[in-house]
Amino acid sequence: MIMAGQMFYNKRGIQITDDSFLVNGGTYPITSIRSAEIRTEAPQRVGPIVCIVLGAIFSILLIGLPLLIFGVVWLANQKSTYWLVINTAAGSCEVLSAKEGRTVREVQSALLAAIAHLSLGGKPPAEQLSPAPRDTLMMQLLKVAKGNNGYLSVTQGVMDTGASFTDVESTLQEMVKAGYVSVANHPDTGVVIYKFVEIA
Repeated sequence: MIMAGQMFYNKRGIQITDDSFLVNGGTYPITSIRSAEIRTEAPQRVGPIVCIVLGAIFSILLIGLPLLIFGVVWLANQKSTYWLVINTAAGSCEVLSAKEGRTVREVQSALLAAIAHLSLGGKPPAEQLSPAPRDTLMMQLLKVAKGNNGYLSVTQGVMDTGASFTDVESTLQEMVKAGYVSVANHPDTGVVIYKFVEIA
């Protein structure tokens, strides 16, 4: 178990603190990690498609229909695999995979926050010392989004406002419910992105 001053993530046997990243039995110093990216691996479709084609061809025979059904069910149950890739001085390394993209995105966000925390010398921004009122935080997020062409991730909001992940995410969700913001995924990394519809 990692012993450190600040914990950024501690779920499913994965721990991220202000100095270490523990995942799948391996420990990586935060100082050695330059960036963290998500790679999406599409499932192999050849097997189920072959079953469907053969099932359709032999549908007049008794074996055709079960083969067709098996191929359709197999294809429907296939999911993409999401990989968390960390980049260090020694190169890139795939450290985590999951069928649920949300899990990998959570770990990536926490890891990026730990890296940002380290770049600030382990000290929180002055704004973080006293929680910002909700309206003030909304204004801060609007300004950050404006500087990013109307787009904002939770991690970027945390880094630029000094508020907590919980406060930033809940504030953005409130703005989504109010219709000011919509939710999408980054086309390359899959990270959840909030689009400020009036300024994007």
